[in-house]
Amino acid sequence: MSLRALWLVLAIAGLILQVLVLHSLLRGSYRRFPFLLVYCAALLFISVFNTLQFFGGAEGAWTAASQQYYWIGEMVLQGLIYAITISFVSQAMGEGPGRDVMRRYMVLAALTIAAASLYFFHDSRTVMWMTRVTLYVSFLSTLFCLILWLVLLRMAAPEKLLLLVTGGLGMQMAGQSVGHALREMVGTGAVGRYLMHVGNLIIVLCHLMCLYIWWQAFRQAHASSTSHAVN
Repeated sequence: MSLRALWLVLAIAGLILQVLVLHSLLRGSYRRFPFLLVYCAALLFISVFNTLQFFGGAEGAWTAASQQYYWIGEMVLQGLIYAITISFVSQAMGEGPGRDVMRRYMVLAALTIAAASLYFFHDSRTVMWMTRVTLYVSFLSTLFCLILWLVLLRMAAPEKLLLLVTGGLGMQMAGQSVGHALREMVGTGAVGRYLMHVGNLIIVLCHLMCLYIWWQAFRQAHASSTSHAVN
């Protein structure tokens, strides 16, 4: 299988899983996870656009304009991931006195890291600049997920749905951090191209695993709620 065919298969798999997650969310869980619904809808739109941009040409490569659109979409999705994670932490902490303080600190940390990354890692090469920015904001999102796991594990009876959704998101963010770190190491020659492809593959595979976990989590949640309603 050629590299172009592999990326096409992975892109189609991603689109299918995104539709399945959206369908499962719209069966009831979207009321509890509105930010996640917005994220999934935006993700599907951006993924369709990027797929058409990449595979529309004969060579399967980005143009200068399509690269700009890709990174704009990545920043939009990253902002939504921040909102999702902060909303998850708020849910897990309930009405505790520290919830508002934690939420303010998380918002401040997100804005600070994003602004600092954009400023200090500025590079005339858009790909290198945005790769470094995404590396650090993905790492911060992974830390947010770790905070949420710690909050959930301290509960007497951790909620399975929130654990699964958070686990999927944490897996995706960790994969992004590792993948973008490898992409930043890209040099010239065959080794550089190899690292770039490995980094891209890690990012995509972790994203697909996250989508699959979300689909199964929301599908099971709907089946469970339907079963309780019947009984």
